[in-house]
Amino acid sequence: MTVAAGVGYALIALGPAFSLFAGVIARKPFLVLTLLSRKVEEMLDAFADRIAKPRLCLTDKMLISLAIISLGFLVIHTFSMIIAFNGYGERKKSDQIFVPVVHLIAAVMTLINLAPGGCLIGTPLLCVMAALTLQYSWRMVGQRLTEHGH
Repeated sequence: MTVAAGVGYALIALGPAFSLFAGVIARKPFLVLTLLSRKVEEMLDAFADRIAKPRLCLTDKMLISLAIISLGFLVIHTFSMIIAFNGYGERKKSDQIFVPVVHLIAAVMTLINLAPGGCLIGTPLLCVMAALTLQYSWRMVGQRLTEHGH
């Protein structure tokens, strides 16, 4: 049952990305490679231009912060989904409540970014919240595996 649950979790987490890959990229690999090569060339040109200018402008800082925030929410949502499904499967109210509370706290943390210099505080706090979600999921899966003797 644990293996089946793990496969189910993986399919839920990776399903949208796999369906996009199968529906778009796998059907036209040459077109995708051509577009990617042009995009990589543009990115390398932009990177070479930025090397000459070591200071980051405001939009660069904002893009870096947004990328880190997106990564944090990706981790939070992926592992919260595992926690929620386990909570509903085992009828554990603590796991069922954990997920919306963590999401709400993480969403409120992004409001810190609106203050001047808030990205220096809000973005690391969001990463800490993502790490806590990952750690909670890790402990929960570890307990479940030891209970079933795997």
